[in-house]
Amino acid sequence: LRQTLAGPTDGRGAIDGDTIFADRTRYTRAAPGAEFVAAPLFGGVTFDVDGSFVVKGLDEGVGNVVVSVLAGSPEAPLVFPLEPYDYLRDVAVVDLGGAAGIAAVAAPAAPGGGRVYLFDIAYNELAGTMAATPRGFVQGGNGFGRSIALSADRLVVGDPFDGTPVPGAGAAWVYERTGPGATFASTPVKLQASDAEDSDTLGDDVAIDGDVIVVGAPIAQKFAFPLRDGAAYVFQHNGTAWVETDALRAADGYSEEGFGDAVAVSGNRALIGAPSDAHANGA
Repeated sequence: LRQTLAGPTDGRGAIDGDTIFADRTRYTRAAPGAEFVAAPLFGGVTFDVDGSFVVKGLDEGVGNVVVSVLAGSPEAPLVFPLEPYDYLRDVAVVDLGGAAGIAAVAAPAAPGGGRVYLFDIAYNELAGTMAATPRGFVQGGNGFGRSIALSADRLVVGDPFDGTPVPGAGAAWVYERTGPGATFASTPVKLQASDAEDSDTLGDDVAIDGDVIVVGAPIAQKFAFPLRDGAAYVFQHNGTAWVETDALRAADGYSEEGFGDAVAVSGNRALIGAPSDAHANGA
């Protein structure tokens, strides 16, 4: 263990290079190998950071989302429709260079199945809205946008309550960027697990790096064994289509440990969270 970041335990964090956002605080380090040091209180309960930009969701009312430039420019609030949706579930940002970027904000509680709002940072304007296929009431709530991830070329949206091929199997949707700024194809590609079972909740968290997408399914059932120990599925683009190439599971996994509740990918490494894993120190 190299270092523990101490602070409140709510919210979702993010890392890019030598900057970490977690527990309402910004941490930085002067050089690789040095310890991370807490900067003044930064606020927010959910973050994403890429290059020059950080986007944070605040917990001070409905639709409070702020995009900041890490170089120190004043925070530039994005204008949101004032509707009582859950904007704070997940946010994402990508730096396109030259002061251009895209921010995405999830609203999984939006009527009809959930929405994802896209913002063009260069113009500080709403650039588009991705919506779930209308599905009516879903047991457990609507889930499109429960998790989101952005790259320079793609938007990935987790949808853990998708009901095909079986109820609650879950899915992830991939939208290709087709033009300048936040211009994405309106028709996505749907990613599903090859061994999907009832209530797997694939899409509870998603991550993307280049042509690799990792999708968490924290209550997936182990094949031919009645334990909902969770899994993380790896999909890779082969130049033509997205192909499932792996299903990651904990070697010591047991039921309801939540393996796949949080996922990340960078280069040839994937990181999978299991928040209820049973070990010597507890859960």
